[in-house]
Amino acid sequence: MQEPEIQNKQDTISIKDTVMFLKDSGVDYLKVKAELASLEAKEAAQYGVRKATIGAIGAFFGFIAYLLLLATVIGAGSHYLEGKVPQAEKYIGTWPLVALVLLIIHALVAFICLDKLKRKTNQEFFTLTKAEIEKDKLWLQEMKSNSES
Repeated sequence: MQEPEIQNKQDTISIKDTVMFLKDSGVDYLKVKAELASLEAKEAAQYGVRKATIGAIGAFFGFIAYLLLLATVIGAGSHYLEGKVPQAEKYIGTWPLVALVLLIIHALVAFICLDKLKRKTNQEFFTLTKAEIEKDKLWLQEMKSNSES
């Protein structure tokens, strides 16, 4: 006798109730997806800020060390060239020659680096979010095909 009562309760679920349930669950679902995207974006931002800070500090000290190295190379190179290039020594000295050679080397390295920066990267970002979106698309397609049949 109790079975008909259970069936009656199940039969009383209206289309309005179903739509409201789907709406509420859809909103909750979107909130969860937005929260996931937000978390990944925060993690990526924190990682980027950390890397940028360490990179800036390293670049500053590296730049100072490099300037000191260049000054040493120019001084040592001009001392080495003294007396070996008398024509250049007479007009401009030896240190501008060493500086010019260093300029050419640095320009070549800079152009090589610029070329490498122009190339595309293979690294993918937001892989979890993309995977979840693909799962959602498949789920929606299944729901659509089930509702049509």
